[in-house]
Amino acid sequence: MEKRGAWDSEQETVLRKETRAAELHAMGVAERTKKPAASQMFSDVYAGSDLPLHLREQTEQLRAHLEKYAEHYNLDEFQTEDSYVDQSAIDRESYKYAEDFKSKE
Repeated sequence: MEKRGAWDSEQETVLRKETRAAELHAMGVAERTKKPAASQMFSDVYAGSDLPLHLREQTEQLRAHLEKYAEHYNLDEFQTEDSYVDQSAIDRESYKYAEDFKSKE
């Protein structure tokens, strides 16, 4: 690419610096973001009431365990069940909207 004049070392240096800054920013945001609610380890692949009985039971067992032994877990790092936001669903909808928009152009 350099021989064809499409790329040079200065562009490479700028790209590497910009990419590193973007990665560090994304990591900082991720580190400050609370982890998903614990129940999401069971329900993130099922929609609504499609959760199988055995996983509903395990969800309840986990809830009871965390309630009983809360002092042994740093639950402040996690979203509460009531405040859980499924960011991946939002991202999927945004992507779908963008793809729909592109197809209409």
